[in-house]
Amino acid sequence: MNKIQILDFDTKLFGFKIGRFIGRKLSLEEARKIVKYCKNKGIKCLYADLDINDFASLSAATKCGFVISDIRIIFEKDLTGFKATTKIKLDDYQVDDNIKDTDIPYLKSLSKEMSGVSRFTFDKSFPAGSGEKLYIAWMLNSISKEVADKIFIAREIKTKKPLGVITCKEEQDHGEIVLLGVDKEHSGRGIATFILSRALCFFKKNGFKKVRVATQGSNVPAQRLYQKNGFLTQSTSVFFHLWLK
Repeated sequence: MNKIQILDFDTKLFGFKIGRFIGRKLSLEEARKIVKYCKNKGIKCLYADLDINDFASLSAATKCGFVISDIRIIFEKDLTGFKATTKIKLDDYQVDDNIKDTDIPYLKSLSKEMSGVSRFTFDKSFPAGSGEKLYIAWMLNSISKEVADKIFIAREIKTKKPLGVITCKEEQDHGEIVLLGVDKEHSGRGIATFILSRALCFFKKNGFKKVRVATQGSNVPAQRLYQKNGFLTQSTSVFFHLWLK
């Protein structure tokens, strides 16, 4: 079935076969065929990212055993009028792109915090700790530049202690924010906006006219952060998981 893609990374990470439905719409007949196909191919979990405005697709998915795991919101910012020379300053904090070996334990710990709003944590059909495991892998792969092209880290000026991180990827027609997080002890101090501004400057200087970021429907603080910084909702979808025995 050409609309089912096996996800090698997820399969290897979690230890069972995982696939993804390629498409935003799903008919009842197609959903039934997908269930049968996945069972025959030994796929244990299938992801589907469906159009939130297509009731027929959402209904077909739920009738065939797909379970809602997340509401996915993609925000986009137009960089046309953005000036890369304008950098936000924040007392007591600095931002750099020099990731040290001593930063790795902090980044792993922060990854665990960030995974708390993940669909892999929300869906209890995944083994306990799956969200943390995935986010740590994403962070380490960002550092190795497998899934990101640039990383900025926020630190205390005096102690050089890391407090937040943002990872950036250069797609063909837009810049993309892969991960953004600030530890809970330092939230509410403007650090997220601080490192976000550095990422926007990076994308602008590299010729990108727009930046996108995906976040969870349950992650209201993240939504407010992006809206406050000029991002607009580009699309909203419903993320489903289909579990097969």
